[in-house]
Amino acid sequence: MPLRPTRLAIAAAWSVLAALGLFLPGRVFPALGPIITTAAHVVFFTGFAGLWAWALPRFAVYVVIAAVFVAVGTEGFQMEIVPGRGLETRDLWADFVGIGLGWGLARLWRRRRMNRAYRPRRRRSATPPRTGAARTRQGAGSSVHA
Repeated sequence: MPLRPTRLAIAAAWSVLAALGLFLPGRVFPALGPIITTAAHVVFFTGFAGLWAWALPRFAVYVVIAAVFVAVGTEGFQMEIVPGRGLETRDLWADFVGIGLGWGLARLWRRRRMNRAYRPRRRRSATPPRTGAARTRQGAGSSVHA
């Protein structure tokens, strides 16, 4: 499958937006609870892994490996550089769940796409289908001749 620039652009745009969201200082969203921030990590990494696996289907395993390194790297970066943020194992596990979901969705999409591509298509016949009385005359064991 050739590289598709549109898919790569979508995956890159999602990656930039996810990085901006992951590197916001802690004081930007103090009122958000841990459930919402954990859900945000799942959503960011589902999109990250899923869109890159969709854009580069032959390299999906490498995408997952790279996404794991990105997840660990972003948590480490948050701990060291981003004010008000730290390394949280809950967020790291949420990242891993998101990576798995993204990979699974990309794989499901690819499988459905491949099944549709190899499914034989129905051909329309030139003659219209028989209806009504014409069909009953040709039933099994019928000896009616017109």
